[in-house]
Formats: sequence, C-alpha cells, structure tokens
Amino acid sequence: MPYVKKSQRPHIDSALKNLLLLDEGELNYAACQLFMRYVDSQEGDISYRKIQAGIGALLLAAHEIEMRILRGYEHQKIIENGDIFGDFIKRHSIREFS
Repeated sequence: MPYVKKSQRPHIDSALKNLLLLDEGELNYAACQLFMRYVDSQEGDISYRKIQAGIGALLLAAHEIEMRILRGYEHQKIIENGDIFGDFIKRHSIREFS
C-alpha cells in the first residue's frame, strides 16, 4: 500500500488530475517520466541506490495493483466463466491462497 498521508495527497492528485493516458504506451512513458523526475529530485549525483529506490517503488506499485485489483478481477471472472484450473489444482493437491 502506498502509505502517503491523506494530507499529503492533494498536491500529487492535482498534478495528475488533467493527465489523460490513451494507451499502455503512454502509461509506460508517464511512468518512466515519473521515475526520472524522482531520481532527479534526489540530492546529489545519480547513484545505484536512487535508481534502485525508484525501480522498487514502481515494482511495488505494480504488485499492489496486482494484489488489490487484478486478483479480485480474476476471481470474479472465475465465478462468471468457470475455473479452467480447478480440476488440475485438485488432481495435484495444490493449495490455493488469495
């Protein structure tokens, strides 16, 4: 979870309010621009630590989206369309978790 206090969110939200991304290429571009702005905003010269911190934040954001949104969406689609892995999971005694 991106732990940013509610009082700190408005300046970020207002900066992104008018940003309209039309496809995944534009989203990728925007993420890269945000990464570079983050690295450039850090004091001192570029370093492995600063690059790694930026990459880590992006990876954890992607993980959070997967965990909070994609898994719920996938579960709903399993309910709607049936589980194609159900028999395989049972046959191999695989323990599912959410």
